[in-house]
Amino acid sequence: LVAMAYEWSVFLEPATFALLATALGAIMYAPYRAKLFDADMKAAAQREGTSSKGDHQHNSEANHVSKVMAISMPVVGSIVLILLFYFLSKIFVIIIIFICLVSLASLNVTWYPLSEYIVNRAFASHARIRDWSIKVPRVDLVLSVPFFLTMIIALGQMAAWLFTGHWIPTNMIAVSIAITGMMFTRIGSMKIAFILLWLFFIYDVFWVFLSHFIFGTSVMLSVAGPVSQLSLPLVIAYPRIFAKYSYSLLGLGDIVLPGLFISYLYRLKSSTAIQLSRAGLSYYAIALIGYVTGFVVTIAMLVVIQSGQPALLYLVPGIFIPVTIVAWRRGELRTVWSPPPLDPAPDVEQGQAPPTELSSPAETLLGGNEDPRPDDEVEVATLLHK
Repeated sequence: LVAMAYEWSVFLEPATFALLATALGAIMYAPYRAKLFDADMKAAAQREGTSSKGDHQHNSEANHVSKVMAISMPVVGSIVLILLFYFLSKIFVIIIIFICLVSLASLNVTWYPLSEYIVNRAFASHARIRDWSIKVPRVDLVLSVPFFLTMIIALGQMAAWLFTGHWIPTNMIAVSIAITGMMFTRIGSMKIAFILLWLFFIYDVFWVFLSHFIFGTSVMLSVAGPVSQLSLPLVIAYPRIFAKYSYSLLGLGDIVLPGLFISYLYRLKSSTAIQLSRAGLSYYAIALIGYVTGFVVTIAMLVVIQSGQPALLYLVPGIFIPVTIVAWRRGELRTVWSPPPLDPAPDVEQGQAPPTELSSPAETLLGGNEDPRPDDEVEVATLLHK
């Protein structure tokens, strides 16, 4: 009985609650931050003229997750997993360099709003310093005071991670990567989400439970161990209190992949292109509840089976099945499955100013179909594989 109580104490671990709070925070913040980013891009396009707007639209269309991309992502993920399984020690330096580049870009995206706020407050009466900027020719980059402050913060975090390997800077970088991935990788329909999530569902089950029949051991668990020990920001890790020298872990893919679908539901909820039922919870709120349920079931199965579990085995059904059932009962499954383009951006030539108010994730959870800021087509997307 004492042993069983010790095992089930994982539900009382602060690490477990921190893990869930971190995942939910990243998933809820990413689509909201994406709308702010889109608004900035649209404002920049209006200042620079129609050619800039056309470039942004081209980038958006070119980087939406298509059927081919949704099918190829688990394939590419499998190839990367095999390479890590056999050659992790040999390509470790390459992995570190790649992670540093991705981390620097992600931290800049994550910290820039705070840097901009600090600069605006600190130099409120010094407009010359506050508004100083230089656009780098032939590069989509603007040097400014907030940009340099963001770089200082990002480089400091990277240095803390590289030289200490402590879980705090590692988690901060991992969360930044997850948020950036969900911001700039967009799913345009439930149909694409179905292909992507259920293929990764099969991917997770195979590489955790079935790969030992081919490779002699579970490839996913064999790779996850060294990755967590090397303090790579590919997992979120919190130290446990009731179990010494042990961590609660959650892979970035278990945040980003469900988060892509939940972000789509957030944009669907905020869209003015379609009208959905106001009765009951929004699909966005239902998916968030499903994510929490799937997370709890994952922890329970870890205790019951006493071995590593593929979180997507429980997260994917937890968010997808309830949304599908509710949409079917409301008679909206066809609309949610393959909706029209969600709120194309207003034409720049008409001189329309962008709206000034946004609905926050908390406001979107229970509210009806009020008309917040339209969802733009402006996306500068970078596809992050699991």
